[in-house]
Amino acid sequence: PRLLRRTVQYGRGLFSVVPPTREQLAELSEAMTAAGRDISELEMAALLPTPPFTDATGLLDLDAAIANAPDMVAKGFSTLFIKPAQFIDDADQLADFCRTAVRKLHESTY
Repeated sequence: PRLLRRTVQYGRGLFSVVPPTREQLAELSEAMTAAGRDISELEMAALLPTPPFTDATGLLDLDAAIANAPDMVAKGFSTLFIKPAQFIDDADQLADFCRTAVRKLHESTY
């Protein structure tokens, strides 16, 4: 695949909206090794996986999303993104949400 070849040849980082599977990461690692590189050279970043929405107007559960963080870190992701609008619907809640999210991410991964 073209993305794999370009990542191996030029990549310094990988940002994935849909996190790659363990099999895809293994394929990337093998391709990096074959090219004389190591997958650890890539900064791995991804949108933190979340459970699906249950309806058109509902919000997601932050704790359910945070539960995915340790697996993501174990796969080599060092940067995880959260889209606040999936969890809150009032801009006045943003500061508290961010503090809570960072605290919970830290607690779940360290």
